[in-house]
Amino acid sequence: MLSSVFNGSREMRSLSIEAAVLPGFRLAFNEPGIPFFEPAFANIVKDNAAECEGVLYRITAEDLIRLDFTEGRGAYDIIDVSVIGRSSGPVMAKTFKSKISIEGLLPTQRYMALLIDGARERGLSSEWIQGLENQTSINRSMSAWLTPFLMKFATVPLIALRNIRIARAIRRNRAD
Repeated sequence: MLSSVFNGSREMRSLSIEAAVLPGFRLAFNEPGIPFFEPAFANIVKDNAAECEGVLYRITAEDLIRLDFTEGRGAYDIIDVSVIGRSSGPVMAKTFKSKISIEGLLPTQRYMALLIDGARERGLSSEWIQGLENQTSINRSMSAWLTPFLMKFATVPLIALRNIRIARAIRRNRAD
């Protein structure tokens, strides 16, 4: 996550920050997003043959609660994982894993640009950044200016649409 988002709009106060690797997981874009604007968000999926690069933030317990709220108001399970920090080495950490996943979703170009900019800012590997750049995404040019407004002022009806979509997916999964 870009520091301008993490420290700015999310108002987080990180005690330390470093690049890190999460072994045994891969990045996926299967977290249902906001229909029409941000259809998919990043998630992690258990995969013993993979690893996921990211940023290790040391934050307070209060900031973890705030981060959970800003990341979807309980849309994720917060799980304990072992990561390898670039400076700190192996450490236990908490990460967010979506409670619901839907395969076949695509992130927007706007969302991918945020991830890529954040990966560059934090010095993630060139291979990881190239993988992000090669991720298939969709063009929602209107979302470049409209999404920030809606995320701040009109999320309630959009989250309701998202929850309906998730409920339908749960019912389909139970029927299978």
